[in-house]
Amino acid sequence: MRWIGRIELALVLALTLAGVLLPAWAQTPVPGVIHVAKEPGESLARIAGAYRVPVEVLAELNGIAPSARLDAGERILVPGGRLPGGPGLYVRPYPFVQGQAATVLVYPCPALPQGSFAAQELSFVRDGDFCVALVGVHALAKAGRYGLTVRVGEGPAGSFSVRVVEAGYPVEVIRLGKEKRALLKPDLVAQEREVVSRAFAASEGLPRWLAPFSHPLRGHHPVTSLFGFRRSYNGAPPRGFHAGVDFRAAEGTPVYAPAPGRVVLARKLSLRGNAVILDHGAGVMSGFWHLSELAVSEGMEVQRGDLIGRVGSTGLSTGPHLHWELRVNGVAV
Repeated sequence: MRWIGRIELALVLALTLAGVLLPAWAQTPVPGVIHVAKEPGESLARIAGAYRVPVEVLAELNGIAPSARLDAGERILVPGGRLPGGPGLYVRPYPFVQGQAATVLVYPCPALPQGSFAAQELSFVRDGDFCVALVGVHALAKAGRYGLTVRVGEGPAGSFSVRVVEAGYPVEVIRLGKEKRALLKPDLVAQEREVVSRAFAASEGLPRWLAPFSHPLRGHHPVTSLFGFRRSYNGAPPRGFHAGVDFRAAEGTPVYAPAPGRVVLARKLSLRGNAVILDHGAGVMSGFWHLSELAVSEGMEVQRGDLIGRVGSTGLSTGPHLHWELRVNGVAV
């Protein structure tokens, strides 16, 4: 399977970082269009000819065979953007959504591209004739248009205007006692955020995973809080958002690595409690909070299924559970 498929199967992601809009003169329409088959049996080859796109590219981007025929009303994605010098540029899905990830593809790719989305640098990975990068939108990003810029080799950069839409995350009220409320002191929050941000900025190398991520807990464990929920503590106005998914589990339940990775953080923190951060490569990292104990140390290499810790209720927690989060290029998704 190509890295394109591995990346998209493995992740449900989204990126942060506030956007800086490009000036109107530098913007072109977002790359890519949706083609709707108007009659049954429309061939992929016919569509490729109409849009002047190689049929192999359409097949790869949509995960279907080059000889495929479409049903009436069936939709496929067609790369429509062009970078200076001729390479095609395609993003999916579109528009970008708060708290979700997207993929940026360049084809053909004679040299590894450089690029940015708003203020975020993209990390491209070569996949045969394609080059692929993950990008996303912060869960608190405002709806509107943001700049996407991509440059291949030493050629001129192509600039595009990308639309971001709201996801409609609800507000979740958390009740905290006096002892737990003390952990929300602004200086303590800022200090820990800096430690965690440095760890999440340490991703390096190519993707280490070859399959979808596995669940870090074995057996059935109900979800008690979803990603993106706006957090209100004791009824106060919402501050921030939930950057992962919480699973209820008994104290001491084993927590396993969901994919191969390198341990970049394994220590006790004030808010997150006993915490582990794994680097899975290509800018993709995962974090595990509130553990009762740690089973790894910083610098270790782990494989999918290796024990990394045990469920607990350390730090800012109201009961035993596992908080699992994913980040891309340092952005919680």
